[in-house]
Amino acid sequence: MKKESFQEGPYRVTLYTPEVNTKGICYFIQPADIASENESLADRLEIAIAAIDGLDWSNDLSPWEAPGIFKREGDFGGGADVFEKFFLETILPDTEKRAGLDNPERQLVGISLSGMFALYAACHTDAFSGIASISGSFWFTGAILCRLRSGASTCRSVPRNRKREGNH
Repeated sequence: MKKESFQEGPYRVTLYTPEVNTKGICYFIQPADIASENESLADRLEIAIAAIDGLDWSNDLSPWEAPGIFKREGDFGGGADVFEKFFLETILPDTEKRAGLDNPERQLVGISLSGMFALYAACHTDAFSGIASISGSFWFTGAILCRLRSGASTCRSVPRNRKREGNH
């Protein structure tokens, strides 16, 4: 197992590359450092894992501005499009070059607000062959619904507190 940490702008990327040849990489936008689990997964699954942290959680991952839910944390800044562009144009190519990967199969995984971001990103790019949103923050004001069909995607916003058919 090769482990390497490096900075990409304000973000820290920790890359776990197994000793076996791998053709895939999983990008994990994590809310906390869970290094031991990442190392174990990379070895077991024989896939490179890039853990990204150092994000301004309430700004970098929120698709639009919205009032905060906790007074001490402030409002959501709506910086997801800026982070997504930097992620796709800077973090992805540099990380894959460091891992020795050429056009790999990519997955994007997020937890909580980064889980919602993962699905949001899937609506804008076909760079990932798989998306995992673990306990995604779909409570977020105007949370998105995405439908991926035949390689094309569409997104729409759903107003908060809207009742859906069949809900009472």
